[in-house]
Amino acid sequence: MAGVGIIYRAIDPGKIFTEVKDDGLPAVVFRRGLCTPGGNWIGEAARADTNPLATYRREIGEELSLERAAASTLESRLLGMEPDGNFYLVPRANVKPTPGQISALADIKRVIIEGATPFVDLLNTTPRAVLDRADANNKKGDIIAVVSYFATALREPEWHELAALQAAFGNLSNESITLVTSLDEIITNGMRWAYGHEHAMRRFFLAFGLEAAKDMLETEDVTSECLGTPRASYDDYLVEFDIERRP
Repeated sequence: MAGVGIIYRAIDPGKIFTEVKDDGLPAVVFRRGLCTPGGNWIGEAARADTNPLATYRREIGEELSLERAAASTLESRLLGMEPDGNFYLVPRANVKPTPGQISALADIKRVIIEGATPFVDLLNTTPRAVLDRADANNKKGDIIAVVSYFATALREPEWHELAALQAAFGNLSNESITLVTSLDEIITNGMRWAYGHEHAMRRFFLAFGLEAAKDMLETEDVTSECLGTPRASYDDYLVEFDIERRP
């Protein structure tokens, strides 16, 4: 199970702040794929999460930082993947942040966390055959996840500050690679989403009348089933789903 977010410019929902997976991702097929920020309900830190929104808020709080800290590969191992090594460093410009920049990012994180609203729950399925096509040595089976999506609209001051920080540092995450992009850029550059997130993003863009979203690329054979809106408690999900990997 995962709690993730769609962070977008309020006056122009076609522009978003998101992440992209690097070439170290164990799931080779999704390398360089766009990925909604957030994380999985797994590991010791997730034990206190009461629902997917809590997971999303915790992950945003942990990941977005101007300090270039080493990230653990433990979560990938708990998810049944086989990453290289126990720690890794994501790329970032060699720039020392000022106290003002650190404070600005903290303020933006608070807005993202407090402004998150429920969007949709999807059951995303990546069959092993999809993983095998990109990696002859793949040992991972089907990836099946209930993903809760939340959305935060950023007003102009926060959006411009976020874009400025992204431009200054090139990456605002300790665990992935962040970027500011747009629906038009995604389509023009033939960018793909990882783990079936294109299904949620298409729903999101179409909700604002952005018909171009129909032209976003899909990963063949990755499916998505709508489960309604995010629920108030993980207990509500456990009644219906047998969650194999959990805290």
